[in-house]
Amino acid sequence: MKKFYLLLSILIISYSFGQQINNLYSISYKSLQNPVTMQYTNGVVRVAELNPITGYIDNIGLGTNTVSGNFTVDGGSVNQNNDTYNLIGNNSFMTFDINTGNFLQQTPITSFTNIGTTYFGQVRFNNSDNTLYGLARVSTGVQQVAAYLAKLNTTTGSLTQLSQNPLVDQSVVSGNVIDPIQMIFYYCSPQKFIGLDLYNGNVYSSPNFVYSNPEYYAFGNVAFNCANNEIYGLIRGKYPSPNAPTPTGYIYYMKLGKINATTGVVTEISTNQLPSNAYSVGASSTIDESNNIYYFVGTGQIIYGISLVTGNVVSAVPATFEDGNTVFFLNSYNNCIDRTAERQDPALLNNATFTNDDIIIYPNPVSNILSIKNMNSFDKVEIFDSNGRIVKISANEKDIDVEDLEAGIYFINIQVDKKVKNQKFIKIN
Repeated sequence: MKKFYLLLSILIISYSFGQQINNLYSISYKSLQNPVTMQYTNGVVRVAELNPITGYIDNIGLGTNTVSGNFTVDGGSVNQNNDTYNLIGNNSFMTFDINTGNFLQQTPITSFTNIGTTYFGQVRFNNSDNTLYGLARVSTGVQQVAAYLAKLNTTTGSLTQLSQNPLVDQSVVSGNVIDPIQMIFYYCSPQKFIGLDLYNGNVYSSPNFVYSNPEYYAFGNVAFNCANNEIYGLIRGKYPSPNAPTPTGYIYYMKLGKINATTGVVTEISTNQLPSNAYSVGASSTIDESNNIYYFVGTGQIIYGISLVTGNVVSAVPATFEDGNTVFFLNSYNNCIDRTAERQDPALLNNATFTNDDIIIYPNPVSNILSIKNMNSFDKVEIFDSNGRIVKISANEKDIDVEDLEAGIYFINIQVDKKVKNQKFIKIN
């Protein structure tokens, strides 16, 4: 084992010379022992910078907050627009300044319902609309009644319900992520990869996981890569073995993979098994898009960096603390920063009044070629489906082939001198 880490350390040093370390932020937690009961009942929370090459977790400033079971292991994220760290408690919202480490505020969370108790978690900050989203779970006693996609007003602490109906698949077993380009909140249920529309809370997609290997049984710890708009995560596999160290009789392992959110197909990237067979749910995962690296915290609080290209380990170092003993959450400051949404709000498209009489599109309805009339020149044409998703982009073409589109209602946006002219059309077979 010592030889293994020595080899990895050599690889890490050689790798770091040619790479610029992306800023990774986390929560450094120091559990405190009750001097009377001798139990660890509370702890100190600090915002920290994490160096993935050395594993050192450097507390930022002197700002601390002592809590007693007051934050959830799926409730941390960075707001790059105002340089704060969001931390969700059982019934409150806390913010820290990531430049100074100062504790800024603790605001009670106000639910959208007075039925039972609402727990807000699985949070992700969305850069494209400066909003914190998550799942709100309503419980009465020990029984969960319903779960909804919700967003939190980080100034007032007010929760807004987005899903009109309770989610059918309410179990989040291994992580969630936001696609800020398409405005979709994804989470992993035991069998499905669920996508929720951030505009209205509706189910956007819910394919079953599809694996290429019968040994694979789960996919999770997901992270979104804004460099190529793809979702990466860890594939979990197992195989029977007489030498298995567990009572189940199986050897468990993990590989890096990615998922097609539309079809649910999980594609492996790692050829070989990763050194860790488990990951920290509280530490989550993140992506350094500039260097194509996926980071996660594995068994024994080892911080792993995995190449998104080869699936190989490029760094693996034990977490060491300035003053702490547990790391929660990994957040890449640069990933998805300054991104804007491309998919439009379906409600705005469906409710729009189209009065651009200076343009004509024909025929309407259309089966194959849609033509644009009365336009001498334009910059770009975008066609959206009824969910607000871009299905075609054309540059300065007056005749657009739409034969491959499914039958239904579509919207065409024609961009002219930074202005947008809209029309609705119907595609028929």
